[in-house]
Amino acid sequence: MPEQAGQKYAFLNLAKALGAGSKNKIRQWRDVLAAMQTGDLIVGRRTPVMGMPKWATPEIVRGGFATTAFAAGGKLQPHEFSLAERLSLPTTDTSRLRCSLNNWHLSDDGLNILRDQAKSGEFAAHTPEETALLVVALLLDSAPDSAEAILNEITPFFDRLRFYPVPRATTGGEGVFVRSVEQIRDQLKNKKPRAQIILQHKSLVRWIPLYDRLVDLLEAREQPQWKVLADAWLRDYEQATCEPMARRWQKSNSPFQRCRRALIQIHGGEPITQNMLVDVEAIIARRKAKYGETQARTTYRNAQAKQDVTVWHDAVAQIVATRLETLPSDIGISDPASFAGPIQQAEAIAGAPAGRDLPKRFVHTINTARMAPVADLVRSGQIGAPEVLAKVLPQVTAAIHADGLPTNAEVEVYRSLYTAFSQRRSLLLLNLQSQVRIEELPWAAALLKRRAGSRNSQSIAREMLSELVRMSLTHFPHVIFPNPLVQEMSNLGKTAKLDIPFTSEIASDIFMGDFSSQFSKAATISLAYYSGKLYARYYNLPKPGQPVSLSVLCAKRAGIGRMRNWSVAANGMIIEQQQIVTSHNLAQLFTTLDLSDLNHAEMVTDCFDWICKRQQIPMKDWRAKLQMTKNTAFAWRQMIAFMSELRSCEQQSVFEEIKKTSAAQSKEYQIRFAPALEGLERALSGETLFDTDQVVLGWVQGKHPFCP
Repeated sequence: MPEQAGQKYAFLNLAKALGAGSKNKIRQWRDVLAAMQTGDLIVGRRTPVMGMPKWATPEIVRGGFATTAFAAGGKLQPHEFSLAERLSLPTTDTSRLRCSLNNWHLSDDGLNILRDQAKSGEFAAHTPEETALLVVALLLDSAPDSAEAILNEITPFFDRLRFYPVPRATTGGEGVFVRSVEQIRDQLKNKKPRAQIILQHKSLVRWIPLYDRLVDLLEAREQPQWKVLADAWLRDYEQATCEPMARRWQKSNSPFQRCRRALIQIHGGEPITQNMLVDVEAIIARRKAKYGETQARTTYRNAQAKQDVTVWHDAVAQIVATRLETLPSDIGISDPASFAGPIQQAEAIAGAPAGRDLPKRFVHTINTARMAPVADLVRSGQIGAPEVLAKVLPQVTAAIHADGLPTNAEVEVYRSLYTAFSQRRSLLLLNLQSQVRIEELPWAAALLKRRAGSRNSQSIAREMLSELVRMSLTHFPHVIFPNPLVQEMSNLGKTAKLDIPFTSEIASDIFMGDFSSQFSKAATISLAYYSGKLYARYYNLPKPGQPVSLSVLCAKRAGIGRMRNWSVAANGMIIEQQQIVTSHNLAQLFTTLDLSDLNHAEMVTDCFDWICKRQQIPMKDWRAKLQMTKNTAFAWRQMIAFMSELRSCEQQSVFEEIKKTSAAQSKEYQIRFAPALEGLERALSGETLFDTDQVVLGWVQGKHPFCP
């Protein structure tokens, strides 16, 4: 069988997993490679796993590769074991049990439970598939043909996938969250004390007392019962060596080990040499001089013991995890403070005494699951990047997309379905194929058919889209819209009935040399919007209305002769030119939405401040440098676009601020970025930059002029 696309990449990642000793990743990449060899997995297709439908959520690993596992399949979950026990079903055969549980949910009892869960919202869906039977239960009476069509699609996979939800005793609170209770609990369960703290503790409670006893034994070696005491010491030493041991106790030439060897010789009845005797006496004398006689040493040791750790993080983690067990696992925490109080007497355990406050690290961990409005989480820094914003957004927008469904139960189910679908990772696709859309899931399509058109939902979606863009550009002006955020914006745009050709970022290592019609539409809008503006002069954009292939145009602008040369660097240069020409969604949004209240001048200076900081962080790894340089070019392009929104006098004013900021940086940075500022000044004066020596780009051939 000929080599599939990405096979070398898969081998490389398997090698990395083997080197890191990651059992799960080793299993995943071996699965990928084995399936590629047998033809059960074809990389680049919308349905990569043979025999599985496009709506089934595959397990995705790095690079968008699918394994042959599925998100709604795999090992039995705790709620499945619980239901199996209640129904007296054997759990030895996973496939047979899963098929039985799917079928049971179609019984009268199962359907009644599903309807109750849908009405009350007391369920969780971690994958889209886990809402399928909820939809069937709701549609059996009102739309039986739709329910039957769904069952015809999913029943062949009853033995492999879960189509029923996870029961949940309570519903969630108001707001969104970055991390769920389950994620917090998993982190806490894996909490281990730091190795250095363990070594310090063992030294204080085990090794220092052993050393004191050893010195006392060597000093009193002529006393009665000495051999019995020496026997006990040697036994205790052997037991102690099974525990963590600091280097100072292990070194063969350390005073401790020299004394131990002397003790062993005396205990065995062998005479010790004069040199060994002198060495031991000197060690005893030094310790007496340092710590005093027995009483003084005891006082010193009691004071030293106060340095020992009294609150152990692994013990505290058990207590906090137990506190959180009362909450639903798939949502955040509405009142984190109520779970961050001092340790109570009833919950105290060894290493976590009653009355002690939780360490600050645990309070912070609990707060990372705080539920609050999106804007609050952005302002507080809990949403610290557009990617995180995109992750939490479906928790809000799901309600907008569910608007118009005839019953509250259907709204609740579709919200969960939409949120779960938004977490589906993107597949590696070739030949301009699109990712699976939510309406391609049979049970989602059945619900969407029942959704009545609502002007209210359209206006809300438009308002939400505008607010989302404002938040992203205001708080993260230096970052281009990441793909998950673009997808959410696209969904909101469709609901708002806005014809916006959104474009995603394309990975340079899988670029096939061509762009879809969506990119061409975006380019048309961008060239028209920026015509005559600073952005067009700085990047020397072509005049609008000139019919030309976008891929040919971008390759020419990048100086690439052949389109399909399979060079990652060449692909990166072409893709970057596409992002320049299309403005990566900025022109589309500025054209369609009212964003006049944005503080563009502040966004410009924020971008430049970020560039200055990032460019002066010491980096040795060449990959990190290249990534930083690419991100710098993104931030610079955003900055030019925002500056283009200002009037001429405002542009000059903000440029003076940029020059002042630059003058405060290191001499090396000033010299390196001087050409970039000169190019920007030329463009501000009305010139078009026909050469690229003064244009900041992320991808170039040869040494990068703006890379440190």
